[in-house]
Amino acid sequence: RQQLERKRHVGNDIVVIIFIDGEDDEAYQTALNFNPKVVTSRFNHIFALVTYNSSNDSYRLVVHSAESVPTFGPPLPPNGEFFDHMAFRDFLLAKLINAEKAAYCTPTFAHKRERTLCL
Repeated sequence: RQQLERKRHVGNDIVVIIFIDGEDDEAYQTALNFNPKVVTSRFNHIFALVTYNSSNDSYRLVVHSAESVPTFGPPLPPNGEFFDHMAFRDFLLAKLINAEKAAYCTPTFAHKRERTLCL
């Protein structure tokens, strides 16, 4: 019952942010190896995985998206690593907004948008 309740909330998001807590390199490897197919949903198209590296006070971002989602910016820096926390916040916000806009171009959402606009 609890898992179904959680899925009801997670399953309806286009973009999902996942914070991975753990040892620095281990958490980053978990983010790199994340399999989006583990979360079954018709809506989830983009997964943004965030890890914190306490050894150098940086955040890392890994983005996984469905194959049908077109490329969207801004491009990630090398290793997806950010040392400036405010720059990371701004980058993440821009990346996620663009991710959602790109997801609207997929067949799943394009058809729904067209149907809604024709009403």
